[in-house]
Amino acid sequence: NIWFLSGRTNTQLGVVSGDHTILYANLYYFCWAGTISVVVLLFTFMRDFRALDLMESMARRSPRFVSWAALCIFSLVVFISAVRLESTTDLKIAVGVGAAVVLVSLIVMCELAYVYEGTNEIESYSIIETETVMSFLSLVAYIVCAFYVTMEGGRASKVGTLYYSIWFSVIASADLALDCLKQMIKFDEVTSDMPDESDSDEE
Repeated sequence: NIWFLSGRTNTQLGVVSGDHTILYANLYYFCWAGTISVVVLLFTFMRDFRALDLMESMARRSPRFVSWAALCIFSLVVFISAVRLESTTDLKIAVGVGAAVVLVSLIVMCELAYVYEGTNEIESYSIIETETVMSFLSLVAYIVCAFYVTMEGGRASKVGTLYYSIWFSVIASADLALDCLKQMIKFDEVTSDMPDESDSDEE
């Protein structure tokens, strides 16, 4: 469905034209609504009939696991949408940024899934630092991408899948960056309030 909605050079085979103009708005938006509904139904079915709450399971790994998963999906859509069009400078930027952020998101998600649980305070802080750096790098990359690809003259200057996915990625990465920054500040405040072990030993 993402492949179908990401735009085709043959306008008779897709709902988005080669310049990313939406050809059939009802079909376009209802296809995306149907895709999201299927995913929601799958999660609901697993929760109600298989006693497996996937959202809770992901959130238990880390408060930001779901946000990283969303950024990964948005970036995958950016990559698929851009890679199928004629190669231009702005689309090369979109392909590179999309692929890089997908890889970064997968690495962070694996770290959160297999390393985060059971870590001590120092290790947890290191993971939060990694998330903060990666989220800010992703945000900067997507701001540059949005400037070149969605502004006047860019291949995604008109509303379509690439336009939406780039700006959703900007929002997702900004939300992650702010959340990670707040978590780091909160962690610093908690650790600063803790008594120093060396002082207590001297007493």
